[in-house]
Formats: sequence, structure tokens, C-alpha cells
Amino acid sequence: MHSSETIKVVPARYPLRVVGALVALLVLAVVIQSVAFNPRWEWGVFARWFFDPVILEGLGQTLLLTLLGTVLSVIFGGLLAMARLSSSWLLSSLAWGYIWLFRSLPLIVVLIILYNFSYLYDTLSLGIPFTGVTWASYQTINVLGQFSTAVVGLTLVQSAYTAEIIRGGFLGVDHGQYEAAAALGLPAWRRTLRIILPQALRTILPSGFNEIISLAKGTAMVYVLAMPELFLHHPDDLQPYPGGDPAVDGRRRLVSGDHQRPLRYSVSRGTGPGAQRTPLGGKQRPQQPSESTRTSTTAAGGRSCPALIMAISLSPGSANTMAATRRWTMCRWRSPRAR
Repeated sequence: MHSSETIKVVPARYPLRVVGALVALLVLAVVIQSVAFNPRWEWGVFARWFFDPVILEGLGQTLLLTLLGTVLSVIFGGLLAMARLSSSWLLSSLAWGYIWLFRSLPLIVVLIILYNFSYLYDTLSLGIPFTGVTWASYQTINVLGQFSTAVVGLTLVQSAYTAEIIRGGFLGVDHGQYEAAAALGLPAWRRTLRIILPQALRTILPSGFNEIISLAKGTAMVYVLAMPELFLHHPDDLQPYPGGDPAVDGRRRLVSGDHQRPLRYSVSRGTGPGAQRTPLGGKQRPQQPSESTRTSTTAAGGRSCPALIMAISLSPGSANTMAATRRWTMCRWRSPRAR
């Protein structure tokens, strides 16, 4: 072949891909036509009642339940996950039993049991079991109202799922990272929060946000408590549907159900695989060319603590790990801020 000859590049053709795209567009057009031009969807009713104060009040209750349930379930679920990962047989067994129980019970059953808690237990007593010795007692008639019952029920059930998500995230971190973090001589809580947790978040966040969406939809179950949330808060004009128009409720939830998308996007950008972070947490600013050379030079001489931490964290199994650990210890000992 002569150098003056040109090569014509012919792109490959995928006829099945074109056929699949046409079929998908056809199905999408049929769905849009059936939904947009079907009078039984009652889009006029939807537009009239979407911003009604009664509807907005129910929407506010739904969002508040979702927020409180998310925060409390993350806190309680994190404690359960730590108990499951604990070396204590008792803590691990108790956490496993709790998670098994509340993952097996439907949410509606938990809500009904909590709402009838004062009927099942009219008095809460503190004392020695099986002896009749009581130190203090409290009447339960006014312990749980409608809102508190909904929050407690959602938290109890959701925390069981959140605990397994967090535990899976910690188990997904390479074991060498735990060894490198322990070699730094940091306290256990700091190793967990600053080194292990940022890496585990990459696995925790996708499933965690899915659980938040499921929790927002699961708030519809509190209708059994006669609580005026979004599903039950329908004006009387939405009859003849018993309890309101389900299509109107579904459309409102579809519009308002993705309220956490901006938060999910911003958090995912900071914890995704492409995010550059320092070993002890925080985003890492881009290095200048001179800084890159200076960092590697000081790391070899043992005068840069961050560079040594990076070397230990990124290569825990290398032969120079112990030497780097000793240099970091001396650097930390000489640093007044570290002491």
C-alpha cells in the first residue's frame, strides 16, 4: 500500500439497534397519546387541586415524615450496623435479631401495633423481671399520638434496611484500608469517620437514596392511623373515588417524589469514583506541577505528613509501608499541632 492512498472508514451498521429505537419511540408515542388525550385522567381536576391548601398541607406532612424518618433511621441504622460488625457476640446477635424482625414485618402491621400500644400495655414499669419488684411506672395512654406513631413506625422499619446498607458499604471497603488506617495510630472513631466512611459512601449512597424514595412512598401507609398525609388528604370534590382520586394522588407523588434529586446529585459528585479526596477527608485541590514534585521529594525525605499518609493508605501491602509509618510517626511527634 502506497503512502499516498487514503483509507475510507465505513462505520458499522446496527440494524437491530435502529429497529429497537423505532419500536421504543412508537411505544412512547402511544403511551403519551393515551395519557394526554384520555378524558378519564381528569387533568383539569389535577390542575385545579394540585396547589390547593388542603393538598399542600398533606404534602407537607409527607415531606416532614420522610425527613424525620430518614434522619432517625440513618442514626439508628448506623448504630445497628456498627453492632452487627462488632466483635461482641451479644451485640451482633441482638442487632441481627432486630434487623430480621423488622425486615419481616410489614410496615402497616408495625403501625397498627404501635397505634394500639396503650391497649396492649397500659403501664410501662421499670423493675426486676419475674419478681414483682417495681421501681417506677408510667401510664401509656398518651405516649404515642398519630404523628409520633407514624415517625416511630417508619423509623423502626426503615432503620433495619438502612443498617444492612451501611454494613454492606463497610464490608465493601478493602481490608487493606483498615490495616493502613490502623497503622497510622489514629483513634478508632477517627479512622472510621475520616478514612473508612468516605470510601464506604460510594456503595452506601445509591442504595440509600433508593430507600429514601421508598420511605417517601411508604408514608402512604399512615392512612391506617387516620393521619392527614398526602394520600388521605383529599377534598370531597374528588369523589366518586373512595378516599379521593388515586390518579391525582399518583401524579402529585410523581411530581413531588423526586425532591431529593439535587441533594443526591451534589453528594454523588463529592463521593463518586471520579472525586479526588485527601486520605483524612475533604476534597483535594488540584496540584500544581511544582507541588507534585515537591510532595514526592518531601515524602522520600520523611518531612511531609500528608504525603506519608497517602503512601500508607494507597499501598498498604507494599514493603515500604512500615518505614513510611515510622517516618509519619516521627513527623507527627515533631509537629506541635499533632500533639
